[in-house]
Amino acid sequence: MSVYEEFIGYVKELYDLRKASDLLEWDQETYMPPKSVEGRGYALATLSGVYHEKLTSKKMGEYLKKLEIEKDLTEEQKANVREIKRIYEKKTKVPLKLVKEITKTSSLGTEAWARARKKSDFKIFQPYLEKMVSLKKDFAEAIGYEDKAYDVLIDDFEPYTTVKDIDPVFSGLRKNLVPIVKKITESETKIKDILNQSFDVDKQKNFGIQIIKDMGFDLEQGRLDSSAHPFTSGSCDDVRLTTFKEGRGFHLFAMMHEAGHGLYEQGYKKEHYRTPMAEAISLGYHESQSRMWENLIGRSRFFWKYYYPKLQKDFPEQLKKYSLEDFYRAINIVKPSFIRVDADETTYNLHILLRYDMEKNLFDDKIDAKEAPETWNQKMEEYLGIIPENDAAGVLQDIHWSQGLFGYFPTYTLGNLYSVQLFNQIKKDVLGFEEKISKGNLSDLKKWLNKNVHEHGKLYSAKELTKKLTGEALNPEHFIKYLKEKFESIYNIRF
Repeated sequence: MSVYEEFIGYVKELYDLRKASDLLEWDQETYMPPKSVEGRGYALATLSGVYHEKLTSKKMGEYLKKLEIEKDLTEEQKANVREIKRIYEKKTKVPLKLVKEITKTSSLGTEAWARARKKSDFKIFQPYLEKMVSLKKDFAEAIGYEDKAYDVLIDDFEPYTTVKDIDPVFSGLRKNLVPIVKKITESETKIKDILNQSFDVDKQKNFGIQIIKDMGFDLEQGRLDSSAHPFTSGSCDDVRLTTFKEGRGFHLFAMMHEAGHGLYEQGYKKEHYRTPMAEAISLGYHESQSRMWENLIGRSRFFWKYYYPKLQKDFPEQLKKYSLEDFYRAINIVKPSFIRVDADETTYNLHILLRYDMEKNLFDDKIDAKEAPETWNQKMEEYLGIIPENDAAGVLQDIHWSQGLFGYFPTYTLGNLYSVQLFNQIKKDVLGFEEKISKGNLSDLKKWLNKNVHEHGKLYSAKELTKKLTGEALNPEHFIKYLKEKFESIYNIRF
């Protein structure tokens, strides 16, 4: 057996440990009894500790040292070595005690966040947020950084990206988005919100299952369940999606969003399972897949040309008297709102800017965790012109901070930008693309994404793949142009 074969066998054991942790975390959010949280926290901490010990072991170091000078590796094998080395070099700097403490705090903090959100009481969650911010600062210090501690956290989700990279992009977006939103909201065109009705959750779930099957999601290698906050877990041959447990509203877009993530995870080549070549290149790219399905497809006129008559049959009381055009305009209403996951395409990124700014300030010591609700409300008014009436609709709406996922939020906006740029290329590459979608044929889109994005795993960086597929670097002008063209038609305005 070659050194590489021994190495990749060892790597696959690491992926098995991660898979076990993913399943325990999925269970905690879906079916675990509420009084089981403490025991689950210990179990996850133990698994995390074993994973950390194996990843940072002397054995792994020896493998990487030998493979650095190996000349007969394929490009895929080099990518696996490169990515494991990158993780190894970061993790060897972090004390095992700190790793376990972060994992335990995440588990306990997630349960506290759920209680706090239910009662709309930030003080229940405050001590866990304070502790997690402190632990993540220790994490950044252990790894080390040139400029900002927050750079270390961003890098965990969007490799090789820093605040200096993101700030100008977000600044440019803000400059364009503010006048776009203002122009739309001041339009004399008023659209009836026909989705502001009660849609049975179970019926929506059944309809959503049919859509995600049409998208190509394999329910024999995955499933759809319910949770307080929709998410995707697992990979390859075991991918778990969730949708909302309850609540008034129209949840099909959230299901399409998560299915977009799920298709990425099911789209890797089988021979690469349990290696970095069966992982997304970045969370920004992962988000580009979900936002593409949710918005560029799910909120398009051509998609609903096929599916709207079917939806009317399932919800005749709510939709029978409304035309396709009524529905299309309704699903694209632009209105500042409190909840990020319910935000429209034009205001969504302003929600991300808010969170990004808060995270930067938390790690620059410009604000304390206890100030989070007040700061949140101030920025909501500044960016969107509205103030949440309670913590549940404000600072407690997202699960991310309870799990220590600082640096994650910027990837949502990066995903929006990637999605439109890739989508423009798809429309060039797939003949009659929109017409095929309008007839219920979603397979060509899945095939293009499988071939051009999913199957590459981590072979390329996000920058490299974007240039390879579209011929240019990430360019936010694609996104801005898309918004202007779409909403000029809907709101009868000119930018």
